[in-house]
Amino acid sequence: MDIANSFGYVFEDEDWGGKVLIGGLISLVPIANVATIGYALRTMKHVAAGAPRPLPAWENLGDDVVKGLLVAAACAVYALPLFLLLAMTTLISALGPGGRDLLSNIVGLCLTSLACLTGLYGLFLGFWLPAAAVRYAEAGEFAALFRFGEIWRFMERNLGGYVVALLVAWMAGLAALLIGSALCLIGLVFTGFVAMLVWAHLLGQVVREAPEGAPAPVF
Repeated sequence: MDIANSFGYVFEDEDWGGKVLIGGLISLVPIANVATIGYALRTMKHVAAGAPRPLPAWENLGDDVVKGLLVAAACAVYALPLFLLLAMTTLISALGPGGRDLLSNIVGLCLTSLACLTGLYGLFLGFWLPAAAVRYAEAGEFAALFRFGEIWRFMERNLGGYVVALLVAWMAGLAALLIGSALCLIGLVFTGFVAMLVWAHLLGQVVREAPEGAPAPVF
């Protein structure tokens, strides 16, 4: 996996400034900002296909919005258990008794258990959702986001590269947060968009380097 190229390829494109500017500005527009997800999926496609200049032109905005909305909708469905856990935690915290009696200890134990479950499920989502997005990009069907067997096989087949890609992508997101915050916060929309493109390149590499016997990307 070429980690350095996942950070540098954006700036090798002769039109990178305009493409990043458009992506950052779109990120500021409610609802329409999901187009950046669709754009990232197209970038992933180009990387998987081995394109020398993977950044696509901003010429399919409507299609990018639709794909982004579908991925966002799937993420919301996956997050429902997380919302339920948070709601239960809030309810128990509000209604639970104070003091140090047995009932209070039981309530505290319940809250601790819920906090652990919430954290574990959050980690699961961070590990699972990128693979689901890859399968959606490959199949081009909304249902592919919930084909659990296919998603699991993709992760299992490419586990080493996939884990590395996620770790590097998370570090890129942290760097984007720090740099964007230093740029009077408005820089976050641009550094965040670049971090998303790093994520797309890394996952595109995972698809491209999939072992023999893996189904070919359909995109």
